[in-house]
Amino acid sequence: MIGANGEPIRIAPPLWDAATRDALIAKTAPKRTGSRAPKGLQLCSGLAFCGVCGTRLYRTGTRAYGCTGRVMGLPGSAQCRPAPTMQVEEMDQRVTAFFLERFGMIDPMQRVFDPGTGHAARIAELEANRKRLRVDREAGLYDSPEDTAWYQGTYMRICGEITQLKTLPDRAAGWHWEKTGRTYAQRWAESPDNSGRRELLARYSVKIVLYPTGHRQGRLWIHTLDPITEAVAIGECERMDREQAEAAAELADLIARQEQPDPEELARMIEDEQEAADQAARQEDEEYEADQADTYEYVD
Repeated sequence: MIGANGEPIRIAPPLWDAATRDALIAKTAPKRTGSRAPKGLQLCSGLAFCGVCGTRLYRTGTRAYGCTGRVMGLPGSAQCRPAPTMQVEEMDQRVTAFFLERFGMIDPMQRVFDPGTGHAARIAELEANRKRLRVDREAGLYDSPEDTAWYQGTYMRICGEITQLKTLPDRAAGWHWEKTGRTYAQRWAESPDNSGRRELLARYSVKIVLYPTGHRQGRLWIHTLDPITEAVAIGECERMDREQAEAAAELADLIARQEQPDPEELARMIEDEQEAADQAARQEDEEYEADQADTYEYVD
């Protein structure tokens, strides 16, 4: 339904614009769950493995992480002797010190959606309204003096708003990367339990390998994703986001620069095409009559 201003009637203020709708769809899309930290009360639950047989370590009856693969009868753990163990407090302290020393001062990046200015979407909406008015006018819906005055006023208002919006700087909607403003050390300290801290460990794929006492490389080996690797990955994501934003801006600019035909010019073009079609039809009739005259002999 069209209102007095020539635009579709809105029964209520919009909850969000098109850019926000797209962001909500992307945000609520199904996500992979494989990267989440495993559940458990201990900091290293699900992250520690046996250096002898590779079995995941579990907390034993005492306050210690230990390999139970041989006891459980796992085929790959038959020769796991002696099974490595370490006190929970010791392993948690060493993992905490490792993580905070290596990543504590990092302010991580996060992907944020920018809804943009929305000028391009509004221009497209106004141009669609203007086109609809032209079609209605050509169909004879605004022939009376009152309707003509309303049409001219509405058409001029829409054209004026389009012209004004095209002079404003437009920023296309898109994703970009920015710092969170909180370091990992702050997040670690503010986390209420080990579950949140394991999320931080899982972000960098922290893996803990425990060996028996006397191993030549030491009992505990902690390795993780190199921060440089993450920086390179983020840089690649930023490049892809930048290219997508540039492509969207070029498309919006191309649409905005497309010239709309003048109503009178469009009417003249339609009349010329109709006249050419009528002339072609008349010529075909004349040729047909000439052929008939040559073929048949008329007798008075």
